[in-house]
Amino acid sequence: STFCQFPYFHNPTCVRSQVPSTASSFPGDTFCKIFWMGTPRQAEAPGDHGNLTDLFLPRFFDLPAYDLNEHWNGQNNAYFQCNMTDDPRSIFDKPWNETRSCVKDSYKGISLLESREALLDCPEKIRYQERTVMYPSAINTAEWEQLYFVFVFDRRSGSQMEAGLNLGQTLFICLLLGAGALTFSNDANKYVLQPIERMIANVEKIRNNPLAAMSIGDQESHKQGDSKRKHGVRRTLEQSMTIRSNSEESWWTQKKMSIIFYWGRIMARYRKEGRTGQPEPMETVVLEKTIIKIGALIALGFG
Repeated sequence: STFCQFPYFHNPTCVRSQVPSTASSFPGDTFCKIFWMGTPRQAEAPGDHGNLTDLFLPRFFDLPAYDLNEHWNGQNNAYFQCNMTDDPRSIFDKPWNETRSCVKDSYKGISLLESREALLDCPEKIRYQERTVMYPSAINTAEWEQLYFVFVFDRRSGSQMEAGLNLGQTLFICLLLGAGALTFSNDANKYVLQPIERMIANVEKIRNNPLAAMSIGDQESHKQGDSKRKHGVRRTLEQSMTIRSNSEESWWTQKKMSIIFYWGRIMARYRKEGRTGQPEPMETVVLEKTIIKIGALIALGFG
């Protein structure tokens, strides 16, 4: 009956709800659970040691009956192995002629999940990437031709987790690429397309009415004045914060103002502001101002 220890250790029918609170782990903590055990049909041929197929499964015959679940479920162990169906002896105690032929009639064995999933009676019923096959590799040719055991593990739970993780990774990459594309498109529109469109519109206005360049220049000077005033207000606010932080105020107020002040300095450096406090103009902005100035000169030339 020691043969039953291995399938109980990898019990495929064990679920979390069956595990007692005293147990620290159970077979469901791994992704591989045994579901099929078999041996090649070549063992049916009588050899020097006779027909070895009777040695494949544990046969109880006239041995005293005992409960396999009670003996191997690990009720008092830290690793709880659960019960294997209500009648586990009906799974293991089978004659050779009652086992099922599988893998193109090359192997015969039993499925531990057939009572729960009728379609899983052979290893080929599970996709290749969802099963793991274990067989002895350190045997000689004579032993290979006589009898060896094959164990097939069900790793569908691991494949499902891998599929979920791959799906999440794909969605994250799509989201990342989409956000990057939107950001790049927004920057391209703001710093390239919109200035070019404004330049084309200004050139069209100047072409239709050269005197319109004067009004365009006035509007541009007003925008620059507003920008300078806003920057002056910000500079005044920073200076006032510096002065107030040196006065007799509470410790928390001084810290808060210091954080706001240094955060403004960091953002100013991030925007590549020069000593004059004005952001470095883009080439498109310089070209747009040049067109406006040329238009203003043309308007002056026309009187």
